[in-house]
Amino acid sequence: MKRFHAYIGNFLLGARLAWNDRTDLFSTLLIYTTLMTVFNAIYSVFPLQELGHPDLTHGHLLWYFAITEIVIVSVQGSERELGRLIAEGQITTLIQRPLSLIGLTQTRMLGYVCVNAGVLILFALLTVPFLTGLAIPMPVEALPLLVLSILLGIILFLMLGYAVCTIEIFGPYSRPVGWILNKIIFTFGGLFFPVMFFPELLQKITWLTPFPAIITVPGNFVLVQDMHIHLIGIGHQLVWLLVLCGVAKLAEYKMIQTVLTRGD
Repeated sequence: MKRFHAYIGNFLLGARLAWNDRTDLFSTLLIYTTLMTVFNAIYSVFPLQELGHPDLTHGHLLWYFAITEIVIVSVQGSERELGRLIAEGQITTLIQRPLSLIGLTQTRMLGYVCVNAGVLILFALLTVPFLTGLAIPMPVEALPLLVLSILLGIILFLMLGYAVCTIEIFGPYSRPVGWILNKIIFTFGGLFFPVMFFPELLQKITWLTPFPAIITVPGNFVLVQDMHIHLIGIGHQLVWLLVLCGVAKLAEYKMIQTVLTRGD
């Protein structure tokens, strides 16, 4: 129980740091606003009739983009926290603490990211209807599930980033590998264009990866009005959460073994 309280305190510390770092919060909002403005212009001239969904408007696509970008923009940079700690030679010190390394770093990062995500959610609810004239196209009762799905997408993104950062112990490789992985996530996760519009074979391949669980599942809340599909999507996220937590823990174990063998 004491360890649980310590993790909660670490989460709150991260949230406090995010709220006090107004410069980072402002830059996050600026990036988000810029992306929204650009893609609003793109979707306004997009030939929607080619998608075969007559009820779909450019407002739906902008809402989809707004939700998926909440996950991406709020996390950007935070997933590299472990790589920074490794580069600074702090791992030997951190593994001597009673808390687990993954719990220590990820709860603080999650607190930090959740503040950013909360601000972006409120910003989207205020600005997207102004840009498109379309209120969020989903039932009000589904909003808690949407928030849960966004949170799960954020955690999945952080877990992937954590696993990648462990390779920093072998050299300055985590940043370029993370950069490549992010581009793969953006493409196959459906950041710019929903997976539901991919060719059928590519959809099947994409859903075998964790990438749609990070981006597509929360974004689908504004494209698909079927609660059953959303519940299946959240279940999909939970399955990948178990898998990626295991991958991150295994990567951490290998990293710690390397540190114990040869030092930071």
